[in-house]
Amino acid sequence: MSDQPAPIIVMTGATSGIGRLAAAEMARRGTHLVLIARSEANAEATRTAIRTIAPQAQIDIHFADLARLETVAAVGRTIATRLSVVR
Repeated sequence: MSDQPAPIIVMTGATSGIGRLAAAEMARRGTHLVLIARSEANAEATRTAIRTIAPQAQIDIHFADLARLETVAAVGRTIATRLSVVR
């Protein structure tokens, strides 16, 4: 087991389609996922689906409408204060 912390990826578009598949693969590889979503229901469904293939996955979910600049800035600040490094 490595002493290095898991890489962290901030993702948008992970609640459906190719984004969801990419998030699941990153979680399977041990990546700490930080998902930005608009829909709580879709985000929780994604977390559940990912955990079926990667039960130990670290998945943080933040909610924002990325069409609104003020919510982009706010979610960015929130993530930056909670995580020391995003790789």
